[in-house]
Amino acid sequence: MRQSVFAPLLVLSGVLVLSCTGDRAPLPPRSPIVIGASPVDNRGQVQDLIPKLFPPVELRQQANDRLTSIHHALLDGDTQSAQQQARDFVGFAGQLLADDRLLHFLGGPPDPFLQQFVRSLFGFVGITGLQDDGAVEVVDSGGKTVVTAPQRHAAVQIPAQRGRRKFLLVVSQLPADSAPLPIRTRQIPPFYEFSPNPTLTLPANNEAVVGLCQDEAATEDIPDHFARIRIAHLNPTVPGGVEVLNYVFPSFLPCANPLPGGLGGLGGLLEDLLLPRKRHAAARSHGGAGGAVQAFSPFVAVDTTGIP
Repeated sequence: MRQSVFAPLLVLSGVLVLSCTGDRAPLPPRSPIVIGASPVDNRGQVQDLIPKLFPPVELRQQANDRLTSIHHALLDGDTQSAQQQARDFVGFAGQLLADDRLLHFLGGPPDPFLQQFVRSLFGFVGITGLQDDGAVEVVDSGGKTVVTAPQRHAAVQIPAQRGRRKFLLVVSQLPADSAPLPIRTRQIPPFYEFSPNPTLTLPANNEAVVGLCQDEAATEDIPDHFARIRIAHLNPTVPGGVEVLNYVFPSFLPCANPLPGGLGGLGGLLEDLLLPRKRHAAARSHGGAGGAVQAFSPFVAVDTTGIP
């Protein structure tokens, strides 16, 4: 298991070849890496990345001040505050990304720096969801499909949108015993938090599709997985604050296997809806569920039995 986590992180922290003009900044060094590193090593990685991500003096000072404050919180034993400050630090970087202020004077792309920055920062404060199964991606106006690693149990397909600024998307697995939603309905792990930095709301006619796998052991007593399981998330604009999404087949999610010879896209969705339920459940007793969303938050699969 350790090797499966180690490999994708080495890819993220690979080395860019310097151009002959020397106008590109090098990527972060391949080692040490986050997994297995001590908090001191992770802090050192963040410290080394600050001048690469925040080259202007005033931004560099703000970033160093944030890191120092996080370190003091950890020394005081206030892990909760340190973790919140780390998330705020990522939000700070994401806003600068949207404003096109990261690496502005160096000319290099911020993506690999940001990926290692977030992973090292979260490792420093003890947020483990990224290494368990997560993703850190820069998304621009062209859209992107993001799948977590190493387990590949969560994904999102973000459509293109003309004029949309870049944002930093962080997807991390939440503890299996966390029950993220304030509802009595059964919540089925794994749970994931999708965090865009800065915050993002997509138009109603151009929504993203979020997909989650479900643990097979947690659903073996549900006789009709695809008729009962839906994705839910926090939405303050609906009564009760929790929205249960209409089912969308997440074709981009590795665990969501279509029926043999099944159709893809819209045809596949119609097939899902029109096939006899017994055949449907038997053919796909375990897989993923998806739903269309305009905003991101913690997402959870729920058993809709008993939901009015």
